[in-house]
Amino acid sequence: MSLYKAREWWSTSCGHEEEYETRSLVIGSIDSSSSEQGNIITGSLQGVLRVYQPHGQGFSVEDLLLEVQLPAPVLQLELGTFTSLGGHQLAVLHPRKLVTYNLSSLASSQGTAGLQLNKLSEQVLDRSAANMVCGNFGGSKGTTPHSAPHTLLAVQAELCNSSAMHHSAGALQICVQSMDGQLSFYERETLAFSRFLPQFLLPGPLCYSQALDCIITCSSAYEVECYKYQTLAAAQAAATKTTGATIVSALGFRICVHYIASMVARHCTCTAESVKRLLPLPGADTNSKCKQLHTEWKWVFGEMAWDIQISSFTGSEESDIVLLGEHTLVVLNSQGQLCLQKRFDYQPVAFTMYNVSGNRNNLLVAAATGQMMVYSHKRVVWAAKGDTCPVAVKVATFAGLQGLILTLDDAGKLVLSYMGTDPPMQSVDVRHSAEVDFAALDSEYREVAGHIQALGAPSEAVVPQEQLLITAQVPSLLDRSEDLPQDMLSGSAFSAVTVHLYLRHSGAASLTDVTLSLDAPPGLHLDQDCITVPHVSSTDSSAVIVRLQGRGSGVPSDNTLTAVATYTSSSGEPRTTSTKVALPLSLFCQLVAPQQAAVFKVTLDTNQPPPQLVDLFQDMVAQAQMDLQQPGQYANVMSFKYMRGPVVTILVSKSAGRYRIQSDSFEAMWLIVQELCQRLRHFFITAESSEQERAGSQEDFAITFKEAVPLEELWASIEKHWQARQAVAASQAALSDRAQQQRAVQKRLLMRFKDRQPGSLAHLELLLAETFDQLIDLGSQQEQQQVEVETAGSQLAATVQLILQLVRYSFGMSLEDVNVLTAHLSPQVHGSLLGISTLCMCTSS
Repeated sequence: MSLYKAREWWSTSCGHEEEYETRSLVIGSIDSSSSEQGNIITGSLQGVLRVYQPHGQGFSVEDLLLEVQLPAPVLQLELGTFTSLGGHQLAVLHPRKLVTYNLSSLASSQGTAGLQLNKLSEQVLDRSAANMVCGNFGGSKGTTPHSAPHTLLAVQAELCNSSAMHHSAGALQICVQSMDGQLSFYERETLAFSRFLPQFLLPGPLCYSQALDCIITCSSAYEVECYKYQTLAAAQAAATKTTGATIVSALGFRICVHYIASMVARHCTCTAESVKRLLPLPGADTNSKCKQLHTEWKWVFGEMAWDIQISSFTGSEESDIVLLGEHTLVVLNSQGQLCLQKRFDYQPVAFTMYNVSGNRNNLLVAAATGQMMVYSHKRVVWAAKGDTCPVAVKVATFAGLQGLILTLDDAGKLVLSYMGTDPPMQSVDVRHSAEVDFAALDSEYREVAGHIQALGAPSEAVVPQEQLLITAQVPSLLDRSEDLPQDMLSGSAFSAVTVHLYLRHSGAASLTDVTLSLDAPPGLHLDQDCITVPHVSSTDSSAVIVRLQGRGSGVPSDNTLTAVATYTSSSGEPRTTSTKVALPLSLFCQLVAPQQAAVFKVTLDTNQPPPQLVDLFQDMVAQAQMDLQQPGQYANVMSFKYMRGPVVTILVSKSAGRYRIQSDSFEAMWLIVQELCQRLRHFFITAESSEQERAGSQEDFAITFKEAVPLEELWASIEKHWQARQAVAASQAALSDRAQQQRAVQKRLLMRFKDRQPGSLAHLELLLAETFDQLIDLGSQQEQQQVEVETAGSQLAATVQLILQLVRYSFGMSLEDVNVLTAHLSPQVHGSLLGISTLCMCTSS
């Protein structure tokens, strides 16, 4: 940040609700004979033209010389000699017009000066204009074709020299760049020629170097391009269009050709007709090798250029090309070689060059924060902070005061200021106090720390006075199978359950338009996942019926239904309320005949005598579609089969409170282990524990797992999921390659079909058909692999669920510790194994 603030000398506001840009400001004298008093000319995008002449410090009404509304937006202003009348004229670029005005002074009887705007010429543009640049294009150099005889060469050189002398002593030329890349050169109110820039996309800044006689611009490819004027003039136009200007130009050229031929015939033995044949007419293709437009040199900038100016900045005798980019300042020499490059730590918005002494120029850069930095070569020699963010900046002399900085922002704030030495208002005041009493500071610190600790002591969560309460009613039995669709594979009906959610508002006012979003576990189908409740009162509960159907197969990764209610409180604040509903076990599996053999086994120990399994799983027994006439045989063994999935069996020891859960699938045991532990805890603590049993057993119910935690199965699930994802990535890469190959073959076939004399297809049609078949096969393969990734992800989530439970019972963790462990080792798999793999490695270490 700058230590100094720019001092305002003169300022005004250019209109109200008007917009300005970098090329909306120009400084100069409307009278070429007088250079003491300068004029400030501004043009807004709303088409308002204003001319100011500051006479002293502070704005006065007499400083505004002209304010006129033009018929079109003003894109750019240029001040110079553009006509043969002499003096200075104002060139105004509109989107579709190029107008030249003359500013003449007026004087009243009271002595107050004013200006009058007179239109001198108007050129209608065929294309929308972007910007323009003026200069003495061509200089004093003429072009001579090498194929002409010596006598004709001398005549053309004489005409070129006379034309160059006329240019140097006459008016400036104007080059207008259109939005589609056409450069139109105007000389004395007449269109000379137009050329299209090659490989053009968007217009960039335009600049003319008098020493190089070149047009310099920055293309949309972030490349600085230099075009010689002679190259532009000699290049063939992209398209020959017969217009009125072309016919007039052709007639004038024919008269000139006739005159040259007559002069040569008088001094040579050749005839006039032979001389005419040596001079090409406009629009005639007399040269078989037409000259194409090419650049003199290119330089890769690498970023967008805001502005380009020609000045001597490095101290060399030749003029430098100074470019201001988004973050970089670059200086090139006349050959397009890098001389200086500086990277800014701020965002520049505008810059200008001003002369210090002789061939020494300084650079003034305005930043987006309002700061203005003065650079001499690479070194910052001064900096000051302004009040506005300028889009255009100039350095000029007004009222005999040199070095004034003129800035214009996008809202039309016009300020003349100078680099002062006043510090900013927010200064740092350093005060020298007495000796510090550390004992008093320590006592005060302890008092404040105790007060903060008392305020931040843990307490009960603050419950808002108005909240939405969600309660759920989940039946223990499934819906009847008469109204359910049939499974095509098994022939039986799908399982379904109807859940009732009740919404009630605790506040006095009622709620409207409460949105209830539902998220079911994978494998379950919701009839509606988003329900809008139009009215929720504080007295009665609003019931929402949710039906879930178990159409999935295999082991589920979760067994809870998540409901999130979004609403707006009576005070207008958006709020959410969420709840999780545990779904019945019968929705995921059913009882089958007991099975003894299994691959994976998990044994849980308890400190209480085991109850019969029929008493623990009464809902499953009631739902079972089997004959249980002898329930005693199911007291110590019970098997559960997932819908189109594996079977899990529970074996209970008759003497000790030991339970063995076994299955051929490791991940399938997590849901049965969870249900068994929850039902045992509920049986011994709440439902079946009487006062006599509590008196007889002083020990609390506990579940322990004494074996080693089977982490090998977890690593195997992670590896399987990773390989499935790698297979999908390889399939996608192969599919992309085949698609690119098909596009290439199609392009080759299209080129063959477009040929006027088509040749052999060279078996391209066979290659196209084979590529198409490969695309179909790879697409089907990728669909199958994506299903495998989802299956592997579900198996991994179920494995993590079982590992979390075994770790809990193995180390006797509390519920709070289990929540912390679950937050770090989440059982939710969303296609990325980064978090799970990292946490698993931390667990193993």
